Parts: sequence; structure tokens; C-alpha cells
Amino acid sequence: MKGASSRDFSFKFSQSGANVDVGWDWTAGHGAGLALRSAGGSNAGDFVLYARKDTSAEYALIGSTGGVLTWSNRFRFSS
Repeated sequence: MKGASSRDFSFKFSQSGANVDVGWDWTAGHGAGLALRSAGGSNAGDFVLYARKDTSAEYALIGSTGGVLTWSNRFRFSS
């Protein structure tokens, strides 16, 4: 789908359909999104909420199956 200024918003599958990414174009740094990792894909079972202002500024909340939340490699919370 196309948003303001012809920016792409999409639902994309990666790793032959094992993972799904929902949101603004990650490569172009157009905004926020959600990545969901399948048990059969890379980073099995993880989720990522990300925000990007451009290609140089990115922030992400990563949740792992081990019960650890990490905010942009700065803060780490575990159970």
C-alpha cells in the first residue's frame, strides 16, 4: 500500500514465508513496524517493534522467547 509521499506500507514474508514483517519500508527508514518470527525461522519466536526516522536512526523493542526484552541494545529486562 502507498501512504503519504508515496511511502510503502506492507505485509511482507521473509525466509520463504517463515517470518512476517508489518509496517513502513525498513530499508528506506520510513517509520514504524512489527516483525514476527516463526518458530522455524531466524530468531525463532521473537518479536520486534521498531521505529525509524531515517536509515541512520533506529530504535527497537525486541522480545525473545527466553523472556528477555531489550530496548535498542541499551536496556535489558528479563524475567
